[in-house]
Amino acid sequence: MSIWESWGFSRNPYDTEPVPSSEDGLHLLVGRDAEVMGLEDAITSASTVPILAGDNGVGKTSIALVAGFRLSTGRPGDYLLLPKRLQLSPSNTLDRFEHDTYQAVARALVDNEDYLEDRGIARADVDQLKRWLRSSESRARGGGLTTPFGGFTVSGSATQRDGSFGKDGLPDLINSWLEQCVPEGATTGVICVLDNLETLNESDDARAALEEARDGLLAQRGLRWVLCGTRDIVRSSATSSRMRGRLAKPTPIEPLSADIAPDIVARRLDLFGAKGSYVPVEPDAFRFVYHLLGRHLREALDYCQRFALFLKSHRHEPQGAADKRRLLEQWMARQADECAKDASRTPPRSRQLLRTLCEMGGAATHHDADVFGFADSAEMLIVAEALAAEELVTLWGRSEEGQEFHLDCTSSGWLTEYQRRGYATLPGATG
Repeated sequence: MSIWESWGFSRNPYDTEPVPSSEDGLHLLVGRDAEVMGLEDAITSASTVPILAGDNGVGKTSIALVAGFRLSTGRPGDYLLLPKRLQLSPSNTLDRFEHDTYQAVARALVDNEDYLEDRGIARADVDQLKRWLRSSESRARGGGLTTPFGGFTVSGSATQRDGSFGKDGLPDLINSWLEQCVPEGATTGVICVLDNLETLNESDDARAALEEARDGLLAQRGLRWVLCGTRDIVRSSATSSRMRGRLAKPTPIEPLSADIAPDIVARRLDLFGAKGSYVPVEPDAFRFVYHLLGRHLREALDYCQRFALFLKSHRHEPQGAADKRRLLEQWMARQADECAKDASRTPPRSRQLLRTLCEMGGAATHHDADVFGFADSAEMLIVAEALAAEELVTLWGRSEEGQEFHLDCTSSGWLTEYQRRGYATLPGATG
């Protein structure tokens, strides 16, 4: 039994994963109505590929999944949502990515066979693909090798005599189905979320991968892509001359206001809990953690579940909200002590940069060099690199010359500054 079940929850209310593409996801996504509606408009009204750009854990994927769910349920004749989030990575070649994409799209289509039958796709072909997918998935679970794609045609589909698919058969089959289902020029089809572009590590890698897919998957009729990534990766990819006209201007996703934070947890407690469930971090206490960590949602949720594990391991369950809050603040102070200890060798000028950065909200660019008291951006960058080496800030969006850059405080940076301030939060952290 998990600690959450022992406390009366059906699942972890501080889970850091994106909200599901379901009715539960609609309930759990807080404060993002404008972003969801804006993405729906982009999917339904423009031929370009929409992009959501923002910090890790800010909620980009949740927005994409909820928007896709709303369209697939509100307009089921026009949209299907691919339940599997897709990713590119340094170890994942474009061929492998295309294979994974077409296999996932194939599964989504056969799971919605009425959608296909209404558009003239033969039931026999759908059943044949179903059998192959079941066989393929079974072999994959057993560790066997699966031949991914097709051979000669039967009823217009590319299959081999044994029912398997060779190199180009499955893409050809799915593309032909999509083009039969989706009229030319339409913006309907299967919604695919390409998540975590930052796993490619370098902006150049992301740009090269997307440019290679530009006239293939990203242009395929009937596939409606949504891309999610951190700002530095997205900035490089979207501004590539080759991608202009294919990718939309990135939509920035900013952190939610701390005032909304209590509702994030309150909805989770309501959905996953029951009368009498033990709540280790109350909604108002979550607001304190969320603000303290610079409004990093995923980090705040992670610290809450770590605190819950701490309580369980010490067999300590304070009952009143005030007692829980007091113990949480003590525990967060200990986390801050550890971060400050790790950063004890940070040069004085870097410490001052961190302090001012936190006072300014946790973000800055090379344009702010004079605000921080530097002669120019090059001098500011040298000092910032010392903080980045200690993982107190992240540096991104650096130009080739190194004179342009963006600077964001990490959760470790916020905790270090919290400790150095004598555990005094910045204005607005009360709750």
